[in-house]
Amino acid sequence: MKEKRCLIVPETLRAETETVLEGLEVERKRMGGKERPPVLLTFPGNCPEWGSLLELLEENCPPENVHMEYLLLCAEKGPEVPGKYRKQFRVHCFEHLAGAFLGPTTLRKKLQAGTFLLLPGMLDALLEDRKRNVETKGMKEILEAPAVLLVDTGLDPEIEIKIRAFSAVFGISCGREEINPDFYKLFLKTLILSLENEKLERWGQKAAEKSAFYAAAFEMLRELMHAENEKKAIEGITEVFKMLFAPGKLVYFSVKEGKLWKQGNVHGYEVEFAPERGVEREIEKKIEKEIETKIEKEIEKEIETKIEKEIETETESKTLKTSETTFLESEANYLIEGSGDGFALKFRNNGETLGIIELQEICYPQYIEQYLSLALDIATICGLVISNSRRYSEIKNSRKIMVQYADVLKVINRILRHDINNQLNMINMALELYREKPDEKYISIALKAVVRGAGIIQQMGELETLVSKGGELNSCNIKEVAEELMKNYPVRTRVEGGCQALVDEAFPSVLDNIIRNAIIHGKSEQINILIAGEEKHCVIRIADYGTGIPDEIKTKVFEEGFKYGDTGNTGLGLYIVKKVIDRYGGSISVEDNQPQGTVFVIKLKCARQDEVR
Repeated sequence: MKEKRCLIVPETLRAETETVLEGLEVERKRMGGKERPPVLLTFPGNCPEWGSLLELLEENCPPENVHMEYLLLCAEKGPEVPGKYRKQFRVHCFEHLAGAFLGPTTLRKKLQAGTFLLLPGMLDALLEDRKRNVETKGMKEILEAPAVLLVDTGLDPEIEIKIRAFSAVFGISCGREEINPDFYKLFLKTLILSLENEKLERWGQKAAEKSAFYAAAFEMLRELMHAENEKKAIEGITEVFKMLFAPGKLVYFSVKEGKLWKQGNVHGYEVEFAPERGVEREIEKKIEKEIETKIEKEIEKEIETKIEKEIETETESKTLKTSETTFLESEANYLIEGSGDGFALKFRNNGETLGIIELQEICYPQYIEQYLSLALDIATICGLVISNSRRYSEIKNSRKIMVQYADVLKVINRILRHDINNQLNMINMALELYREKPDEKYISIALKAVVRGAGIIQQMGELETLVSKGGELNSCNIKEVAEELMKNYPVRTRVEGGCQALVDEAFPSVLDNIIRNAIIHGKSEQINILIAGEEKHCVIRIADYGTGIPDEIKTKVFEEGFKYGDTGNTGLGLYIVKKVIDRYGGSISVEDNQPQGTVFVIKLKCARQDEVR
């Protein structure tokens, strides 16, 4: 926003003030200065009332993008400036307007002697009032004064004629003292320079405040280098942009694998879109209430105009939406909004775009180029912050998976050593007995132990594969996975519903393990799978109609090594299933089915629609 100054003086001082300002402009051009002299406004009399002064300002209102500072020169006390205007106004009061041209000592001597002092600009006003028979306070003081003296600034070529006319009309003699107006010029120049100094001090203060803001912003960004996840990094970055640019609206788009994933309502900023018809009707009702006293034609016109304006406001944040793909694919690092009051910015690291931030309705949009210069510097750091947060999350998740994997492998190793050792002992005993007493039943025992041992080894391999498949969670169509698995089993099946859940490539094995248990161990000849989205979760209910699971062991079936029934092997299947579901951030539980059987209930995180791949 541009800043200008306005000098307001009595009409009496117009000629002298114009001469001084013209001289200052000549000096400015000669010296190559940039600061122009103030704009000049005048008022009648010696001191205006605030009401008349406000009317003068309204008649000469500056453009919207200009901040005006006013310097008022007047006699006596000066008007009382209301609070909301005080920062814009500086008032300088003279004991007498002639004091602008006479030194304080000379002025005091003449006033103490009772001399009535006139300025050239006063003569015309006094003669006009006398001609119209208007009595003023000044006329009475003139007639009662022991002497009248004109302080002649030498700018009026008809001053002699006006002095004679004054003496003839008032019937008194008027003395004349020629003075050099340089005193007034020096006075005004000093006053303007003092305003310049005040302005520089304000700028210095603002610069110091900005430096503090920038320091705080960069400190926040430095701390964000250790953000534990991308969500915290984004929240911190949006807080920095809020502090520096004070936008009315902010939208952040996370970019992953070249695609935009919009994060709405980030850190208190509501993302607005085009309203539905119901919203439009609410707007209509509000507007109708505001203009119900107007005539019918005005109502129709104003409703139409205001609805369009409200809808335009609601849809402003679509600016990037309509061009986001083009901007994302372009080499440009920033994009200025069409309205000129905002911009979009890319966050990059090592040539890869990681995010786009869009700011609208920023304060002081006229400084948008300066803002962009700072924002582009910050964007480099933000790109590094987001990259670090993603790496940190990947490392953290990998470490978590490795810990889980290590736990499971320990269990698998223990089972292998224990169960395989048992089978080897069984084989050894059977062969020893056969050597002592050749009997085919001992060979049969040994062969069965070999088969069991091989089965254990095979199962451990499957379980190891199951836990080692852990990776990045992606959106998965649960119904498609279930339907594909059920093709492998000769039982009646029904798969209903559907949902997109966040899982990895191990999920089909998890589902298969539960289904296989129901068929082999539960002796079920029918499997029903119901899939449904409930709030933020995808709920999968796998129901069998087999032998069921007693209540007393429902809470134990997911424990390491728990076995039940004659068909139980290592007791690790459901334990591994539970570990994998935990890795997804989900849950698994057991319920009774009706009229018989078991229901395994799995809850997983739903994939957002814009994350579906």
